[in-house]
Amino acid sequence: MTDINKLVEDYFAPRSKALTNQMLYEMFDEVLGEQEQEIDPFDSFALDSSLTNKEIGSILLGKIKETSNLPQDAVFKEGRTTIVLDNFGPLKDRDEVIKDLIHNNIISQAIPYRAGKSRSGVTNYYFLLKNGNKKFITLILKQGAGTVASLGFGFEETVAHSINSFLVDKSLEDDYIAAAEGKFGTGSDVVVKHQATGEKAFSLEAKRSKGSRIDFGQFRIKHDGSWQQATGLKNDIVKSIFGSIKDKINATIESTKDTTFPEGPSLTPQEAEQFWDAYKPNRNKKKSLSADVLKVKIDKNLIQDYYRTKGDDFIVLGNDIYALKSDTGLLEIKDALKDVVALIRIKYHGPNYSYTVALRGTFTNDSSSEFTKALRVIFL
Repeated sequence: MTDINKLVEDYFAPRSKALTNQMLYEMFDEVLGEQEQEIDPFDSFALDSSLTNKEIGSILLGKIKETSNLPQDAVFKEGRTTIVLDNFGPLKDRDEVIKDLIHNNIISQAIPYRAGKSRSGVTNYYFLLKNGNKKFITLILKQGAGTVASLGFGFEETVAHSINSFLVDKSLEDDYIAAAEGKFGTGSDVVVKHQATGEKAFSLEAKRSKGSRIDFGQFRIKHDGSWQQATGLKNDIVKSIFGSIKDKINATIESTKDTTFPEGPSLTPQEAEQFWDAYKPNRNKKKSLSADVLKVKIDKNLIQDYYRTKGDDFIVLGNDIYALKSDTGLLEIKDALKDVVALIRIKYHGPNYSYTVALRGTFTNDSSSEFTKALRVIFL
């Protein structure tokens, strides 16, 4: 057989569809082979592909120590092209480290996180790929356990600090000052006051995120022949919310047995089990007693009304600020919401449970609500 015939025969020969170990090894080597083994010896940011993940983390820890404040218990946590370092404390401290790294040309671009602050950024360190492109390393600083935040340094302080930093940057620090007051358990989360008089200019509700599992208020219900509101009875908006879902709850959450539901609103573990046995007798007994029971859509305006009646003017959700009233120049939260639901659930409080109604929503994407942009609208 000639060489050319042999090549043709080999080409059309049937191949196994199964992946062999050798094929997997070759694929793995091919992926790893994207990184160039030889680097520019004169480029201090070029990383050798032989470096371990921990060694890359150590390089970044060293640079932080040189240029900023390195926490005593800071450690490498995980990652390779995205390096995660842990135990860096509150967000405001992590944001300062990111700023210092930018100032010293270690990070080229910060990545916004919450309240206009950053905990991560794209560094100038990179792996050189075979195609000549550079794969830059991303750095993420995590809070860690046992830090000031776990002792009560909350998101409210972060928001207040961010507003005050903005005021200094815009030479407005003699006109206004922001303070976190929600930590005392009453009143608004963050209050902005006039420096000259000490009078309130406006206030903000503050929540860490606008994710689908964030609650925009809660209240409890009970069952006494029918489902009834148990808490928030002095709040007209909460009463309106319950009034809008009452018929749906009573028509849907019914006992399938002769037994009645426990009255509640607080439930012992035995009573929580009794509820599920009456409502869904075929439910898997191994499942958690804490679970969702029913979702009912409600009017989007009710969320805005709920916070407005608390006396707040704006609400901070992660890295966004929304208005709670008209004529502020900012997007109102009712217009940013896609849907709002009242989620009826059995909630665990340790060691007991309750019938709880949580208000939750999903949002549209609108960059105009971004924290710093919103502050410009409010103050400038």
